[in-house]
Order: sequence, then structure tokens, then C-alpha cells
Amino acid sequence: MTRAEFVVVVDLLTGCRDTRPDAVPAVAPASAAQAASVTAPPAPAEPESEPRPPSELLPDAPLSGPASIRVPQLDCSRVDAVGYRRGRRFPIVVVEIDGRFLEEETADAYWAMREAAAEDGVDLPINSGFRTAAEQTYFYRCYTTCTCNNCIRAAKPGYSNHQSGRALDLWQGPGVHEWLKGNGSRFGFVGTVRSEPWHWEYRWHRRRKKGSKPRFPHVCPAAQE
Repeated sequence: MTRAEFVVVVDLLTGCRDTRPDAVPAVAPASAAQAASVTAPPAPAEPESEPRPPSELLPDAPLSGPASIRVPQLDCSRVDAVGYRRGRRFPIVVVEIDGRFLEEETADAYWAMREAAAEDGVDLPINSGFRTAAEQTYFYRCYTTCTCNNCIRAAKPGYSNHQSGRALDLWQGPGVHEWLKGNGSRFGFVGTVRSEPWHWEYRWHRRRKKGSKPRFPHVCPAAQE
């Protein structure tokens, strides 16, 4: 999903429009067919649980740490979105890393973890992050009908932790799972699904008292305002 399409989905779900001067314009669907594509997005090119190698993501991105580790593409335009946890709606702000959207505090923690992993020669590309209600509806329908996405298991809309913006699916390259098991908790990430070694969730937001400073530096300066 492109950034423009994401903002359209958020506008449709929240009834809000991002009016910032640098915001991506959200253009309402021009036809019923386009509107339908929002509620039922086209099937992804690959099953969601089979992450793409970094070379297929952004082969020309700059490198950091060991020569094989690339720096993800970061878009700090903050987007208001609707998150869900256990069926309840709540407002969140997301930023974009390599075309994947993350809740902004989760993005800070992920970036700190990514840099530490890079120092150890381990790359942590994101395969999946925040999902809109429309995206989760699509994956759930694929699961219940087995007509798309390889019938991969998916939670009901409103009950996937991906909809909180704090769950990540990470590409399982060489050494990734071992590194995450030994270091993920240092950055607040926990592997919560035993059968899915790529699935990690940020949990330290629960420990932070309201009004206290986040544990990690802001990856996007705008988040400090």
C-alpha cells in the first residue's frame, strides 16, 4: 500500500483529513470500484508471513555498520490513525519505515534495536507493521475462505495486535531469531506467538507512566514537539 492509499484509508475510517502543509493529499475515491478497493485491498504479491529479503525492499538504500546492513528508508510525516486492541478503538500516531507504518514510540524502540543489531552484523528488515481495519478484514477473509494469502491464519478485525501499531513481523535472515531471543527484551520487544518466530511486539509502553519520557530517543524529530 502506498502512502497516499494509506492516508485515504485512514481518512475513510476516521472521518478526518490531515491538514498539515506537508501532508500527503487524501483524495476521496472517484468511483464505487475504487471505494471497494479500500475495504477489500488487492492481494499482496507475497504471503504476509513470508518476509522479503532486504535486497528486494530497497537495494539502493545507504548502509550502516557492516557492509551488508542497510539503513531503512524513514518518512517522519506523522499520520493520525485508528488503532485497535481487543476490539476497542483508540487514536494512534504512526510513522513510516521502509513502507511499513509503526506507532511512533514503537518506531523509536525498533530503530534503537535495529542499530544495535547492525553493530552485531544482523539485519532486521520489517515485513509487516500496523494494519488498518480494512487490511485486517482482508487477511481475515482470506483465512476464513482460503481464497487468498495462502489461507494464512489471521485474527478477527479489531483483535490483531498489528492493529495496535506495536506488533512487527521481521524478516528471518541469518542470525535474526537468535539475536532477537537474546536481545529483543532489552528494547521492550517480546516474541508472543511461539509458532511465528518472526512476530515481535513492543511492550514497554505499558510500563511507562503517563507524562513520563519515552525510553528511547525519537527517531523522528517531530515527535519531540
